[in-house]
Amino acid sequence: MNFATRQSNSTLQPDHVLKLSSGGRELHLELQTLNSLQALVVEIKRLSAIAVRENHRLEGNTHRWVKFYAVSDRSSSPEHGSQADNVNGLASILSPASPFYRPLESQGSSAEIVNPLVIASPGLVDESLSLEEENARRLKAIKEEWVQKEMQAREDQFTTYDQMRLFVGTWNVNGKYATQPLSPWLLDGNEEEPDIYVLGFQELDLSAEAFLINDSLREEEWCAAVVQGLGDKADQYTKLISKQLVGMFLVIFIKTCHSEDVSEMATDSAGVGIMGMMGNKGAVAIRMRLRDSYFCFVNSHLAADTGQVERRNQDFQDICRRIGFPMMTPNNRPSQLKSPMFKTNAMSLPRNPRLLTIFDADHLFWLGDLNYRISLPVKQVIDKVKEGNLEHLLRFDQLKLQQLSGKAFSEFTEGPITFTPTYKYDIGTDNFDSR
Repeated sequence: MNFATRQSNSTLQPDHVLKLSSGGRELHLELQTLNSLQALVVEIKRLSAIAVRENHRLEGNTHRWVKFYAVSDRSSSPEHGSQADNVNGLASILSPASPFYRPLESQGSSAEIVNPLVIASPGLVDESLSLEEENARRLKAIKEEWVQKEMQAREDQFTTYDQMRLFVGTWNVNGKYATQPLSPWLLDGNEEEPDIYVLGFQELDLSAEAFLINDSLREEEWCAAVVQGLGDKADQYTKLISKQLVGMFLVIFIKTCHSEDVSEMATDSAGVGIMGMMGNKGAVAIRMRLRDSYFCFVNSHLAADTGQVERRNQDFQDICRRIGFPMMTPNNRPSQLKSPMFKTNAMSLPRNPRLLTIFDADHLFWLGDLNYRISLPVKQVIDKVKEGNLEHLLRFDQLKLQQLSGKAFSEFTEGPITFTPTYKYDIGTDNFDSR
């Protein structure tokens, strides 16, 4: 298939010529505009696929399949009659019965050819654009998507990889102020320093006013505590971005040398607490691009109490459904993660099709106070902890059981559990709840 563009000296000469050849046969399509070219090429590919499937396309006679398609009855202008005859079945794409034919309301009998690959629902159409402008926008989007896919297919040829170390930590501070040093937590003794700190806090503020007033004083206090906890290494890091919803707070510190590599940052939150919407429970999330990789971090606080397993599962699903990020560039890649949204009828994509979900990322980290418990009597749990029998306790871990059943967090991988249960201790001590 060859395509040439030339300047027209008169209205009778075509501006564009599309030449189809097979063996010794050639077919020249002369076009005044490119409006129908894309749909024509798409239709050729579609019919070719049908011909192959129906065994009509034979080696050495590749256009034999054309005879199996009816010629359109639509009349052609005298100067283009021969082209219409040669196109035969392909001319059917210009028929009013064709799915690619759409009348222009403002031009009466004239018609526009619409690429079937970009016929979108009304919600995806930019109503502020004319029909011609909207088709041009869609065509550009298709080209960019094609380029992106081709680049992804060849990315190993021009891509280099670097390893980065992330520290992802979570802490329910129970409404307390940052009175204890954070260095034992942040400086874990490893010689290799994290490139990024992702810290999630819950119950940052338990006051009733926190539901009504967005007070940043607690946020500033805990950020200052983080900087102090980093000690001599604090000068190497920069606070990148943060997000707070009532008592939930998510903050990212990054080594200053990497800060210029971050772009397309966005935040969102979802309250799933009282009445299914208040921020006493829910999540805050941050999405960002680091070089050419997309990261998403979700800090959540789910429903409490041992018997509220199904409510916690519902909180998880609501958060997945409701948190969304704007598409900042036309080249946002489709999700590299398997989203549970596509596995259960109880969940659906965000109502706005222009939003990206938390799963539209290369790397997704979920942290927080998930509130899943161990389904055993407290005394038995304490006895097993004293024995060091964590394997027995893990068999009754509600989170593990929900993952195995596919009800929540089924697509996530949790690191090895080598520590004792973190709930519940006497405040300020390492002793289990003595009440």
